[in-house]
Amino acid sequence: MQEDDLFDFASLTKILAPVPALMKLSQEHLFNVKKKMGDYWPDWKGSNKQDLLIEDVLSHQARLKTGIPFWLKTVDSNGNFRPDYYSKDSTSTFGLRMNKDFFLLTSFPDSVYATIRKSALLKRKRFVYSDLGFIIFPKIISSLTHQDYESYLKSNFYTRLGAYTLTYKPYLYHSIESMIPTEDDQTFRKGQIQGYVHDESAAVLGGVSGNAGLFGTINDAAKMMQMYLNYGTYGGDRYLSDAILKDWTRRHFENLHNRRGYGFDKPQVGNSLSSGEKSYPAPLCSDASFGHTGFTGTYAWADPVTGILFLFFSNRIYPNRDNHLLNKLNLREALQQMTYQILLHPKSPN
Repeated sequence: MQEDDLFDFASLTKILAPVPALMKLSQEHLFNVKKKMGDYWPDWKGSNKQDLLIEDVLSHQARLKTGIPFWLKTVDSNGNFRPDYYSKDSTSTFGLRMNKDFFLLTSFPDSVYATIRKSALLKRKRFVYSDLGFIIFPKIISSLTHQDYESYLKSNFYTRLGAYTLTYKPYLYHSIESMIPTEDDQTFRKGQIQGYVHDESAAVLGGVSGNAGLFGTINDAAKMMQMYLNYGTYGGDRYLSDAILKDWTRRHFENLHNRRGYGFDKPQVGNSLSSGEKSYPAPLCSDASFGHTGFTGTYAWADPVTGILFLFFSNRIYPNRDNHLLNKLNLREALQQMTYQILLHPKSPN
């Protein structure tokens, strides 16, 4: 791996793409987490989801399912591609690029949104990590800004930060060789995934989603995280207010045994007293710290109390997703703990 390699951020996308946009819209009073999803996503009006609170969706306690395998609709009972959904050539009808020479029906995102609308809700409010609300957020952002979702992100954050590699659909801007290959997907796309989003839900949306799809270098991801660590500033410029950062990166529902902030992950309660496999993240992380992980092996964590920013990018799912050693070895947390010990207690014999 090289410093300029581009990674598939997976769920790290959540806090580096839709979340900063929603924070900016919040401080501009165009978006309010206390309102209902139906207020911003009219498609949910009249459904079982119209009254779901935005803050519950952001905190993964809105009773939404973890995810839905939308792609199963596009294959037959033997897992073969249905010709009414796919083409080897790009046309106006088949315009969503899934992989090299592999295009999905352009209108398929409508099916995704309809499926989410019709999906059942969990019986009670509790923390259940879900991608479904984050799939909707890019459409809400575009509606509120009257601007293309990705263009809004690049003009307001990525380009200003000098984080030029942060992008969806990186194959449009970079060579395939510069991107780390992910899974050799023999279940869905029947081939090696490289330069195209690994997450199946983001894939069937054409590679642009709020739950996954962002690519970039670890250094450019660090620029966004450093801006968060500085509570909204970077290079002398302000991107977000310190008040909005402090609010979104704190726990709001600890009484419901939910450690999450708005979009951001937080240390488990009592983490400083944990050790070894029971800690998340490293025990030395302050309670004010925040970050996120990604299925592909990405991890970013900012700690405003200590000033330590820790990013760990790996390629866990190459050649396939059966490699679980990162979690079994508690590797990211162990390396983070060691980093804290070196930076905070350099003379300690341990």
